[in-house]
Amino acid sequence: MTPHDAARAHIRNTTLISVATGVAGAAVGVAAGGWHYGLAVAATTGGGALLGGYLAHHRAAQVATAVECATALGYATGLAHGVLAAVSNYEAAVFPASPGGVTEDERAARRTIAYRLAAADGLPRPVRVAAADALAALDEGGELTSAAAVQRLFAAVHRQTSRR
Repeated sequence: MTPHDAARAHIRNTTLISVATGVAGAAVGVAAGGWHYGLAVAATTGGGALLGGYLAHHRAAQVATAVECATALGYATGLAHGVLAAVSNYEAAVFPASPGGVTEDERAARRTIAYRLAAADGLPRPVRVAAADALAALDEGGELTSAAAVQRLFAAVHRQTSRR
């Protein structure tokens, strides 16, 4: 929900609550003292609810903005973890534990998945750069440089997720 949508929803809810409060106030006022008293109570309660909603509008907009920022941060964090997992899977395919443990098709599939996740929109730039370095090192095939590049990717993902 965008902040604009949240503001419209807040205005609709405030209006609905004001009308419902005014109608309830009118019913109580008519029961207690007649139509004039009912009209005064309806105006007072409905107006009070409208004023309260107006005063709370700024806080509701702040909450909507905070929720949107948290959602974006959560998406970026999840994507960063997904890239780390995909690169680690690709690393396991490049350097299998046993000879012949991974077929060329499986290795190519893991490579494709890792590259697609590393290119996804919403991935923070430091993680994207570290993932590109790790994938380039894995494609070259040097075990020590690949391990160091994957460790740098892990550190970049850790920095991304520890900023909360």
